Amino acid sequence: MTSLKGIVDNIIKSKSYDKGSEIPLQDCLELYSDGTDSLNEALMNVKSRDYGSAKVNLGAALDAPDTCETGFKEGKQLKSPLTNDNNVLFQKILIPLAFTNML
Repeated sequence: MTSLKGIVDNIIKSKSYDKGSEIPLQDCLELYSDGTDSLNEALMNVKSRDYGSAKVNLGAALDAPDTCETGFKEGKQLKSPLTNDNNVLFQKILIPLAFTNML
């Protein structure tokens, strides 16, 4: 998520986004920050073998890319510049969540 935060920062700084996209981009930054915190918590949970809490934290992190995309689709139906990256991020979080569910 850290690399996506950098991508969003660059998009905002360069003002290379569609009109009306600044608020969803700012929301995505916040979602990625929260998601990073959740992933760090999940890692600590796994290290301490608290798999129930790890599932909760991974699930919370999994919401970030989807909620980011939803922010662009609500209202003005804007095109997200992050769709591909959010799809990859979703899969990268889903895989460890699936493994954690097996424990």
